[in-house]
Amino acid sequence: MYKVPKFSRTKLNIYNAIEAEMLESKIHRLITGGEDVLGSDSRKAPIIYQERSIGVQAGCNIRTDRFEIAIEAKDKMVRSSIAKREESEKKKAEESSKKVGENLGGADTKSSQATSSGSGEGNQAA
Repeated sequence: MYKVPKFSRTKLNIYNAIEAEMLESKIHRLITGGEDVLGSDSRKAPIIYQERSIGVQAGCNIRTDRFEIAIEAKDKMVRSSIAKREESEKKKAEESSKKVGENLGGADTKSSQATSSGSGEGNQAA
């Protein structure tokens, strides 16, 4: 005999139905009211219109070379990362110089005492 799998029933009910507006009512609203079918959705692309006297602007021209714009943006990113790196290196250098100064301050007095006593002995021997 083999084991029969038991499937348990869950209490999870999924209901994804959405009551939509009929197509006829959308068309009627479009014809009579002059209102846009989609309403004021932000999903629509903006209407780009430029006067002929102005000419084609670089931001709206599909033939512009976007490689130069990308290079400028990349250079800006690199400069900011270099500036951050230099700033962090300055902070580290300041912290290490403070620590070294504190350590040398205590060791410096001991070494100066040793050299003064050592130099005195050396002069007496000569």
